[in-house]
Amino acid sequence: MIEARHARWARAIFDPYLKRLTRRHFRALRLFNEPSVPESRALLLAPNHFSWWDGFFVYQVWRIRFPERRFHLMMLAEQLRRYWVFRRLGCYGVTRGAPRSVAAARTYTRALLADAANLTVFYPQGEIQPLAAEAVSLERGLPTFLPTDASATVLPLAFGVSWSEEKLPWLDVRFGEALASEDVRRDFDRFQAAFYANLRALERDRRDPDAGFRKEAFV
Repeated sequence: MIEARHARWARAIFDPYLKRLTRRHFRALRLFNEPSVPESRALLLAPNHFSWWDGFFVYQVWRIRFPERRFHLMMLAEQLRRYWVFRRLGCYGVTRGAPRSVAAARTYTRALLADAANLTVFYPQGEIQPLAAEAVSLERGLPTFLPTDASATVLPLAFGVSWSEEKLPWLDVRFGEALASEDVRRDFDRFQAAFYANLRALERDRRDPDAGFRKEAFV
């Protein structure tokens, strides 16, 4: 397992780069609702995973909505070795199928979620899948990475991309039901239901011309 090693110089380089990149390829962010999470608990974001862009998307959501928290994201160790600068932004790596690496990642993630200052990103699909909710399947490993008490909040997060009359598409974002980590460990089906419900709600919002949203510029 590869631990995160935050560095200010990495953000000084990466943040302006990502701002230019997202503004070049997307019109803006459409936020269809606001998250409601307790500040006294660590936060685990559980996004859908449908494209190469996803890590950049969730990094933008962190900067726009949760900038006071310390960013972490679990990714494959082989990818983190290739894109080593991500480690300096808060990414940590796990080798799938390697028991010692997975066990170390579980211990490391639980330690992160014991500190209310932290935000951790975990992709419950485990791999890139189609955007449509009916095509998504979740792996059942998430509960094993969570603390045994209610010290953290698990928040489903749905992304989508929508085109209109403009040249560039919208990046669509919707937050799901916030759940205590203890409840997700005890009842993964409840998390799974909240995750799918949020995906379907975003699909409805994206199609509804009267759905209210908040426009956010990329930062």
